[in-house]
Amino acid sequence: MHRQDAAHRQPTHLHHRADLDVLASGEPPFETRLVAADTLSALLALLDPGSASIAILRQEGCKLADIAARLGVAKRTIRRRLKAIRTIWESSGGLSRPEPIGRGDAHVQKGG
Repeated sequence: MHRQDAAHRQPTHLHHRADLDVLASGEPPFETRLVAADTLSALLALLDPGSASIAILRQEGCKLADIAARLGVAKRTIRRRLKAIRTIWESSGGLSRPEPIGRGDAHVQKGG
């Protein structure tokens, strides 16, 4: 085989159109999404219904203020609940990083 031929070949793991479509879409493969959904379900099962609701809202991208307003509680309450959720999930071994939820609003001042 000539060098020129090798340079024009696609990598063998990307030669299928479906592989290229998945990469172009930016979506993880089905198996990865399935494992993530199963993991999230297992983690939510560790929580009381109120905490599970907070975790779901946070996972969906809701800000602390939005969650607090929706539930009719103070942002401080939501911060405490998220900290408790992290503690439960970390102690279960279900999290590999200590910042799954609630860290995005760390810059928000208390009472604000």
